[in-house]
Amino acid sequence: MTAPIFTKDIRLDGRIVLMTGGGGVLGGAMADALLQAGASVLLADVEGAAAESAARDLAAKYDGRGAAVTCDITKEADCDRAVSQAVEIFGGLHVLVNNAGKGPAHMERAPKTKSFKFWEADPDAWREIIDINVCGTYLMARAAAPHLVANGWGRIVNISTGISMMQRVEASPYGVSKAAIE
Repeated sequence: MTAPIFTKDIRLDGRIVLMTGGGGVLGGAMADALLQAGASVLLADVEGAAAESAARDLAAKYDGRGAAVTCDITKEADCDRAVSQAVEIFGGLHVLVNNAGKGPAHMERAPKTKSFKFWEADPDAWREIIDINVCGTYLMARAAAPHLVANGWGRIVNISTGISMMQRVEASPYGVSKAAIE
């Protein structure tokens, strides 16, 4: 039997969390831990079907405290709608976890990428990584902040990377994008 991720001393009962990138493996694992600690979690993902599937599994395991919304974090209206959904479904919002993002593999698979040298990278993929990792993180925080302030309590957690990845040669734009949100 595995030990719970959270001790019984760390509780999030009554807290409502909006998790971007919630349809992915990392988002799902974090959502599971948050639910285990007592939070309710809205999984937001551009891949709506993946978020719905993960939310169904989590809701069944945690008394309906998991739900999903399709959300492209690069679109202001989608960010506003995701926050509104958290408020509508669970009655508020206390925590935003900005987990959605594109990594180095996205650049590597891009059709015009010749290498990880910035001048040989696919410009469209470079822009997409910056748009999602930096601008999308900002748009979600912008949409969530008024609710957190109105609550008198809230947290915005931006999932980043280690300093070595930010400084790694030929890691642009991923390292640049994560340094920007730091």
